[in-house]
Amino acid sequence: MTQITDINCNKLKDLIHNNDCYIVDVREPNEYKNCHIPGAKNIPLGTISADTLAHLDGRKIVFYCQSGMRSLKFCHKAAGILKTEVFNLEGGLPEWKKTGNQVIKKGCGFPLIQQVHIVVGSMVLLGCVLSQLHNESWICFSAFFGSGLLFAGLTGWCGLAKLLFLMPWNK
Repeated sequence: MTQITDINCNKLKDLIHNNDCYIVDVREPNEYKNCHIPGAKNIPLGTISADTLAHLDGRKIVFYCQSGMRSLKFCHKAAGILKTEVFNLEGGLPEWKKTGNQVIKKGCGFPLIQQVHIVVGSMVLLGCVLSQLHNESWICFSAFFGSGLLFAGLTGWCGLAKLLFLMPWNK
């Protein structure tokens, strides 16, 4: 079994400079499209298999995600398949950006879940303000968005996220 090693951003920059590694972003495709490390390949956690990793064998592989948790899971799965060195980027993409490294950004800059939070929070706040300033029945507006968020949390299905995904800034 291959050993898993944590790697910091400076060491990753050295590996990139020496063209000595593959970089794999294990986040979902929409997260990857929104912002990623230049040269990184996107292989979401749910798609890992010997076939998806076969072309990576032979060079060091650095996995990263948003926080380092998904990429660590990916490292454990990959270590059982590959014979090469496997690394997990400490702190994930936020740490990479925080240390001033280049990223490729597209879209509006906010992950889809954060867009949902912004819209729902804004609508709940708007409903509360209008219920105080205009008419008490505006509180139903807040209740509608709050119940939608509750429904999404209980079922895992969010209509607002589906709608926001179709917006031009998320293409």
